[in-house]
Amino acid sequence: MRNAVVDIGSNTVKMNVYDIEGVECHLILSESKTLGLLNYNIKHIMNDDGIFKLIDTLVEYRTLAENVKTKNIYFIATASLRVVENREEIISIVKDRSGIEIELISGENEALLSFEGLKYGLTGEKLRSGIMIDMGGGSTEIIGFVDGLAVRALSLNFGSLSLFRKFVGEIFPSGNEFVKIKKYINKKTSDINWFSNYGDTVYLVGGTARAIGKLHAEFYNIAVGSSDNAYYMKYNEMKQIMKNYDIETIVRVIPDRIHTVLPGLCALCRLLKLMGTQNVVIAKSGLREGYILSKIKQVVL
Repeated sequence: MRNAVVDIGSNTVKMNVYDIEGVECHLILSESKTLGLLNYNIKHIMNDDGIFKLIDTLVEYRTLAENVKTKNIYFIATASLRVVENREEIISIVKDRSGIEIELISGENEALLSFEGLKYGLTGEKLRSGIMIDMGGGSTEIIGFVDGLAVRALSLNFGSLSLFRKFVGEIFPSGNEFVKIKKYINKKTSDINWFSNYGDTVYLVGGTARAIGKLHAEFYNIAVGSSDNAYYMKYNEMKQIMKNYDIETIVRVIPDRIHTVLPGLCALCRLLKLMGTQNVVIAKSGLREGYILSKIKQVVL
């Protein structure tokens, strides 16, 4: 059975199409568009330009999925709609104009679904104590887990794009702007007392993490196999990228994230320091896989 999930994020709108065999998901098609929906958020209201760009993209994705004989197409939204006050109106307009129904995912559910996707992608590994972080454009979901079971679930209302909009005046942050981002992360997490309770390994999922992985591979001249389920680095290596990044490399390696990757990297480095991290695992799977798995399990049950 062929299923697709369209993930409406604050920065990108992505579609993955999977062939399902039992409880196995085989990715056959992946599409991504950088819409930057958060940029159409004016005083917590998404304007018409943003809504109609979203509709055009969703209709395009639906057509593409139908052309490859997809049986079920799921449309989900995360912080892109959670942060706007007219979210119900947006969902209604999308349905009226396209027939597409959007499911709005809460921050805690997003964290749990991303965690399920992480576990699925790392089936061959023993997940003991650790922390998962899924940083998107508008929010950051965090799970503290023990023996593969989520113990803590948290959603923070900042992401790589929202940090860029809030603190960065040009395309790349200045030294002073990096300092402001670090102080902001400290403030937003000052009342969280469990970050250091889950060992020294943090698992990163999502587009910001994968972009950092590409920079790391370029920085350290590491070949990455397309079939690899995860990418490994040390926290100290992430810090070195933060200190010694090259603008030309960013433009060449991740051109679609030139303005968001550094605010995201800065925020993640601060979070990892607070967590006492030594080892970093960047997983390929996350929210979309977790969501599809949740649908499969409903059918199986």
